[in-house]
Amino acid sequence: MNKMAKKISREPPKLIPVSPNPESIRHISGKKPDQVRFFEIGFDTSGSGISLAVKRTGWCSVNDWAEADSELTKAMQKASGGNNKNPFPNPSGGTYHPEGSPNGRWPRTGLSFRGPVQGGNGSLELSNQCLFVIRLASGQGLAKTDWRFSTRYAPFSGDGNIKDLKDIFSDAAFIRFDQNHAIREQPDEFERPLGIDPYASTDWACFLFDVEEARQKSNNDYVFRYNIHIEIKDRKKGNYISIIIDPDIGHPEGNSP
Repeated sequence: MNKMAKKISREPPKLIPVSPNPESIRHISGKKPDQVRFFEIGFDTSGSGISLAVKRTGWCSVNDWAEADSELTKAMQKASGGNNKNPFPNPSGGTYHPEGSPNGRWPRTGLSFRGPVQGGNGSLELSNQCLFVIRLASGQGLAKTDWRFSTRYAPFSGDGNIKDLKDIFSDAAFIRFDQNHAIREQPDEFERPLGIDPYASTDWACFLFDVEEARQKSNNDYVFRYNIHIEIKDRKKGNYISIIIDPDIGHPEGNSP
């Protein structure tokens, strides 16, 4: 087991205060995506408490960034239509697998995204450069304006060792919907102080995941932790509180697709 996988625990996703993070994912790789995977995450109140879960998913194959941006635009156009249908291509519901593989070899966090692998279920699994797109869902008592990606920090960061992971995680961006088109906005080199020229508010963001590098670093089966930087609205005070969600990407198992 590689040293990164050893850090994985069975703890649920943590919601902790955020501070400027030197491990922010800003590296521009020069690679291009060959697949896009969409994940809508939200709060689940069906159990004994409140937890985060994948609500809906989808995926599609692409050849480059232009095609990926086109698919992002289509999904955001559908999502802005006002109905509650899954806006993603090849849509499916989220499936919860907190323990990862059936034999428990790869313990996972409560919010786990399934990564592509070679030789899997048809074209769905065949990817070397996968663009992960995450949308923050409304519903379950949560309004669209109640949470958003950070307006002060990069949307994603590494889990303590970005130097080892920068060949795997790259090209992070906020995704804005402007004049009926999806616009990817790369985060700055430095964090933006509170109240000083914040990033535009958005509930969509993405990063590129190098599946080939992940397989090579971990003998095909892998689990990699990272952080999502979001802000949740304090309804009483009207301000937003910055927090971190720490999910993982791995194979085998995780949330579909």
